[in-house]
Amino acid sequence: MSLAVALEAGICKPGNVCPERAGSFSYPDILVDAFELQWACRLSQRGAPLGLVYREALGAQRSTLTGYVILAVPLMRHLSKGLDATKRALEDLKASKVYDAQLFLKSLSETGLSHYKKVEGFVDADEWWTFEGNLWDLFLYLSKFDDLFREIVKGYPLSLEGALRLIREGYSKRTLEGLQRFVLSNIIDSLVARKHGYRVALGLNRAAKEGYHSWYIEDKGINPGTAADIIAVSILLALAEEAR
Repeated sequence: MSLAVALEAGICKPGNVCPERAGSFSYPDILVDAFELQWACRLSQRGAPLGLVYREALGAQRSTLTGYVILAVPLMRHLSKGLDATKRALEDLKASKVYDAQLFLKSLSETGLSHYKKVEGFVDADEWWTFEGNLWDLFLYLSKFDDLFREIVKGYPLSLEGALRLIREGYSKRTLEGLQRFVLSNIIDSLVARKHGYRVALGLNRAAKEGYHSWYIEDKGINPGTAADIIAVSILLALAEEAR
């Protein structure tokens, strides 16, 4: 879990925080948050319910890895299965309980990240106890509004494609930069949309498709964080597959 984050952020890509580039947080901040995930990993390996694992993982974050945590927690206990961890993760989400979803929402309400706290027309995370579905129900609904949840409920397609590319091509700067373009070509980066507006996020998608996203990112001063989260999960899955 932590190694995937260190590799993703350790190689500079346009807009993303790395050893040579800081934003509202720095590369050491990322490493500290990644290190803190060990406790959530231990809970997961002991068979703790997903809600409790999310509670531990999100509670340990200082705002740097929230997106990665959302994507990676369902995969944690199945990493020994390599790429097949994605299938097992969906099974766990569908079998989760109402309290798992409530704990997830409660954890989000305490992160201080307002862009995750409330989705228009949906339950306010600050009123987490009112939600009556399980994690699958929650993520399925949120997938209408956010690429992270869409990636999960679709079975991690971009993460899997990224993992296959990494296995074939290695973990070089060129490969990771290519992955960034691939992901940005296939999503409207949700974090960019919330921080800079949908029009800017749509422009980033178009720029990636046409190959001038590096210039666009620098010109707009944006950090495509959702894409970085998906790339980190690609690395996680690739490492898990190669370790089998």
